Amino acid sequence: MMMKPIDYALILTTAVASLGSASAATLTYTTGLDVWLDSSDIDGAGNTTLTEGDNIGTWTNKGTTGANNATRNGGTASFSTTSGVGGGAGVTLSNSLFQFGGDFTDSTSYTMYFMVERSATSGAGGTLFNDYGPGNSLLMVRTGDSGSGARDAGGDQDYIANGPSVDVDDTLLTLKFTLDGSTGDITWGPVGSTTSATIANYDGTDFTTDHPTTLFGFWDGNNSHDFNGTISQVLIYDHVLDAGQQAQVESYLASVPEPSSAALLGLGGVALLLRRRK
Repeated sequence: MMMKPIDYALILTTAVASLGSASAATLTYTTGLDVWLDSSDIDGAGNTTLTEGDNIGTWTNKGTTGANNATRNGGTASFSTTSGVGGGAGVTLSNSLFQFGGDFTDSTSYTMYFMVERSATSGAGGTLFNDYGPGNSLLMVRTGDSGSGARDAGGDQDYIANGPSVDVDDTLLTLKFTLDGSTGDITWGPVGSTTSATIANYDGTDFTTDHPTTLFGFWDGNNSHDFNGTISQVLIYDHVLDAGQQAQVESYLASVPEPSSAALLGLGGVALLLRRRK
């Protein structure tokens, strides 16, 4: 019985197609998602309007609660097709920050994820998120030496100092910050190894602000607070996620934008078959 010849071209085409489809991660939990900055979709059109090295002026906010797009203020935010996670798209910041302008949320609780790589030129504050509320209240997430946490209008506060794993230069990390406004509980650090603390007598401040809500720097443009480095993803929710919601979000972040091992194995197998055929 004659065996049908192997269609190597068909196998290769199928493997490549599966590789492409596997790299498209999906965020399945978007309830209360104030901010979603996605480096694979900066322009809201899959980056089709961008070219290598473009200085990003506006980053499309894919959040679901109606917050404005993020607008660059000063410095540079260079687009790259290969500087992000797993060799995917990224935005490299140099003395630049992004702001939403005015009040963008009145939440008392937050869950934030930052997929970032901090450079050696980052400011001592290394600020990822900065928001002033009424009175003396402040919410600050930093990769610098001062730590991350919150302060209410009465001055009650606590900050979690940054460990070595948060401050390593040239290492891309997924960092997570949470604030529970009902208890004053905060957490901060790399996903899977966050540190916890509780703000005593915390009053659950609503972080509506007189200053622009700011990412990657301080609202007044002071460069010593800037976060310099590469950004791949920013997710900010208006509540503390439960275990199931966290699992959905962190599964998405873990799969951005690397292809599945199965697709890679498929390509490897095709290469081996083609080699043996020669």
